[in-house]
Amino acid sequence: MITKIFEQTVPIDDNNFILSSDIINTQQIQSDSIECISSHSYFTVIFLRDRRSIKTRNSLKEWEKYLAGSNFLRVNRTTIINLDLVKHIEKGTDQKHIIHMQNYENPVIMSKNYIAKLKSDFSK
Repeated sequence: MITKIFEQTVPIDDNNFILSSDIINTQQIQSDSIECISSHSYFTVIFLRDRRSIKTRNSLKEWEKYLAGSNFLRVNRTTIINLDLVKHIEKGTDQKHIIHMQNYENPVIMSKNYIAKLKSDFSK
């Protein structure tokens, strides 16, 4: 259950972030505790390994910057996943792949554009 929106995210280092809605309400998370990040209108939701969810005002582009160099991958316009927590991937229809995460209940669709980008990144 999501209870509050964290207005600010401050990266401490490559693996730790502080989320804050004000001076009193802060929370520290580690990147390896993040299963996936999903965009919803004006906020993103961080889904953690322990099945908690945290709502932030950061965009996916900001999260991509924060998580650059770590084992995270943007798989479509609205989702970034932790590659360490992928349970399995199955080939779907229309050149899309269906990604099943360890704890996140909904399958994540990897669009054909992001599959092409992934292939080109690996071929370099």
